[in-house]
Amino acid sequence: SYWMMKESLWHPTKAQMPPIFPLPILVRPAVIAANRKDCTYQIKGTTMIHVICTITIASGRRVDFIAEFKRIVPEVLAEKGCLEYGPTIDVETGIERQAGQEDNVVVIVEKWETLEDLKAHLVAPHMNAYRERVKDMVENGHLRITPPA
Repeated sequence: SYWMMKESLWHPTKAQMPPIFPLPILVRPAVIAANRKDCTYQIKGTTMIHVICTITIASGRRVDFIAEFKRIVPEVLAEKGCLEYGPTIDVETGIERQAGQEDNVVVIVEKWETLEDLKAHLVAPHMNAYRERVKDMVENGHLRITPPA
């Protein structure tokens, strides 16, 4: 098996990760059927929604923002339809085509079963409370919402 159980989420160990997963991710594979040939994913027969949320953080506040963000992750992962949800930051790779590192940016990677699940997440009480707590840390942000091509 590629997966081990921890805190009700599936985490691939580095030695167990298949080649299509080059970086550790948090997913619930019980509801995901992966077609490894073309790397598309379907959830229970419908196409999932991918969300890339790019947030520019006020100078010197990235560590504070990430700590506050991680407080809501368990609540969000418990929401109906949430398959993946977590913060990421730039890393130096030496890859020529990589965009320059931005030390004041956090990219949130999300996957949802349906657009309706995502919309419910956006108005959830814990999300409204979280936005209030981080409003002085955030300069701006934008969402990219996509299904698999």
